[in-house]
Amino acid sequence: MHLVLDPLLSWLYAMGGTTNSPTVLAMLAAAAATEYIVPPFPGDTITLLGGVLVGAFSWSFALVLAAVMLGSVSGSMVAYAVGRRLRTRQPSLATGKGRLARIVRQFDRRGTWYLLINRFLPGIRPLFFVASGLANMPPLRVALLSTISAALWNVAIIVAGIAVGDNLGRLEELLVQYSTAAWLILLGVVLFFALRRLFHRSNTTSESD
Repeated sequence: MHLVLDPLLSWLYAMGGTTNSPTVLAMLAAAAATEYIVPPFPGDTITLLGGVLVGAFSWSFALVLAAVMLGSVSGSMVAYAVGRRLRTRQPSLATGKGRLARIVRQFDRRGTWYLLINRFLPGIRPLFFVASGLANMPPLRVALLSTISAALWNVAIIVAGIAVGDNLGRLEELLVQYSTAAWLILLGVVLFFALRRLFHRSNTTSESD
């Protein structure tokens, strides 16, 4: 287990007997928010541990879910605010001709779907919200989509934590397996679109000759 994360998880696990501890609930919320601000932070692992607290120590499912939901939505809106700030200071990022500007413009058509799936894509979640801020999407719409996506994901991951029980080793293994599968799927999608674009360019060049 990660050298920095391991002591934190062990402490949270030790606190399991203190049912519905406000301190631990606050840490669950902070962890869920931090992964949107510092993407490498493994907030999902701690959310899984929240499920363990529910299953093994009879913590309130509603309170644990509320804590991680608060953190998830708050963190995503911080990332959104960063995007809005960047748009104000460097509008060319959103309106120029660069690759980032083209991605931002796609949010006019696909922003809803991007934000709905954000929670299911590890590592790059904050980028969706920075881009939505750059695209100047309405904040209430962004918050609603963030809430829906976070609810679907957090319920699933807490239930997975409940199913794992108190086996922390299995807990981390489960998360690693999911993250690996998600990255492979994401890589496959990117490769598919890259090859399709290359094929399209090749056909266009052939027709022009």
